[in-house]
Amino acid sequence: MATAWRISREGDLVAELDVREEGGGVLVATTMGEATKPYRFTSLEAADTFVRDLTASFAYLGCDVVAG
Repeated sequence: MATAWRISREGDLVAELDVREEGGGVLVATTMGEATKPYRFTSLEAADTFVRDLTASFAYLGCDVVAG
């Protein structure tokens, strides 16, 4: 299982999210500019909740959120 999201605003890339299983858990790596920050979760459900909340926040701020 691996998924990715691209967040942009007015055509400019704001952030990227990469989700993958790793070491018995789930890793969500967020990249903004040159900085990447990993978030580790013990279940897919917890990671999915984090990603849904994060992408909803970006959408609320007027960003385009695209899976891919």
